[in-house]
Amino acid sequence: MEIALAGLLALAGTVTGSLLQQHADRHRIRAAEQAAHRQAVREAVVALVSALSTHRGHLYRRWELARDDAATGEQTEEARLAGRATRGAVTAALYRLRVLTRDDVLLSAATTAVGAAYAVKARGEDLTQVTAADMERRYQRAVGADDAVLAACVRHCNR
Repeated sequence: MEIALAGLLALAGTVTGSLLQQHADRHRIRAAEQAAHRQAVREAVVALVSALSTHRGHLYRRWELARDDAATGEQTEEARLAGRATRGAVTAALYRLRVLTRDDVLLSAATTAVGAAYAVKARGEDLTQVTAADMERRYQRAVGADDAVLAACVRHCNR
């Protein structure tokens, strides 16, 4: 009887140990997956903010060329095409972020930042009529929106 009881206790200990190990393994795997997801969101936000900065730079270059009497049509066209390409990079980065998260605060901040970057030069706008002060206000609004995206990302990834 004592041998049977000892055997049952050993078996119960082995089963309990195995179950606890499986639980710990699942917890470790889940934590690693969550950390990887948070890192992917961080990378997507950095890619978006970087693309926004590059796009704003191209829009600013178009503004400079519009105000430069010595600018050639070729330079203007190159700047326009470069702006179009960077706009595509912004769209791709925003879509990547949308696929990675459903966080309304983060996505709203990202959408606002994209809108602020695009507002640096409105579609069809005559850039010769845009003052340096107005361009600076647009730039500051867009940079502030970028900062809001980064702050939302930090809050999202640190919960």
